[in-house]
Amino acid sequence: TQAQTLGSALCLVMGDLDNFKKVNDAFGHPIGDEILKIFATVLAENVQDAGSVARYGGEEFAVILPGAQLEDAKQLTERMRSELETKKLAISKSGEEIGKITASFGIAQLSVGEDAEKLVQRADAKLYEAKCAGRNRVVAAESSVAT
Repeated sequence: TQAQTLGSALCLVMGDLDNFKKVNDAFGHPIGDEILKIFATVLAENVQDAGSVARYGGEEFAVILPGAQLEDAKQLTERMRSELETKKLAISKSGEEIGKITASFGIAQLSVGEDAEKLVQRADAKLYEAKCAGRNRVVAAESSVAT
């Protein structure tokens, strides 16, 4: 990868909306689509020029942070998680409350000699760990790079 060639840091954040299927089932796909837009907006507004945000699949998003150290990525991700959690949603026509949106996040920092597939696997494993630990949290992989 370019980051390895240049010898710079790179972090990958995988984020996934919590209990999204239940929201889709209860309120319908148009509401689910609006929630996805809110999630994407929160990510993009926080990342800005520090990286790139992309929908990875379903309700999962990837955030690539070139030049970011793991601690920086954790702070940014916690800010995104916290901001998302403060959003209280209601259906505009009926006023029916949807509740708050939460998401879980996994972070991994690119290790020397690591390929993109392995980086994604490590970030995804941390995302799964965040889900299993109760959701609405950030879990980071400790870097395997010796300092």
